[in-house]
Amino acid sequence: MNTMCSSCGALHWMDEKLANSSKRNPCFGTCCLQGKVKLPPLMTPPPPIQTLYDGNDDWSKSFRANTRSYNAANAFTSLGAKFDDRVFGGRGPTSFTIHGELRHRTGSLMPLPSEDPSYAQLYIYDPNSALDVRDRRNPHLRRDVLEIIQESRLQVNEFVGFAKKWVNEAAKE
Repeated sequence: MNTMCSSCGALHWMDEKLANSSKRNPCFGTCCLQGKVKLPPLMTPPPPIQTLYDGNDDWSKSFRANTRSYNAANAFTSLGAKFDDRVFGGRGPTSFTIHGELRHRTGSLMPLPSEDPSYAQLYIYDPNSALDVRDRRNPHLRRDVLEIIQESRLQVNEFVGFAKKWVNEAAKE
């Protein structure tokens, strides 16, 4: 991938160019439809999260090695789908095929009395209790990294404030 889209800067292989473009001035349709699609730049992560991406300490190494697990531990919802398991077990990167629809399972904002809170429910609880639940459910993850992620989310994620506001209003009724 050494040929850059002149519209958006995405990298391509030369053989991906549109048939009606030349090698001297290649045009591509799979990234931005020749400049018709313009995405805003990605937001820079909060400084503590950026440090986890860029650092070389044990926290950063754990974060990068277990990014999917840290993400799942801090997710608001879970994935709901019927998986086609005929593609599992092959070589190469892990992939899966979904049969039917893809959906998010949100559940109630209040856990059942006999269960620990999970997903969005964790964002309306005392942060220390939420961290305890995440740590207990994910013993292979570092508690200090879970705490860095949780604190960053509590400060910058607008959905966290929305969940707390909704629960407070519901409690008044």
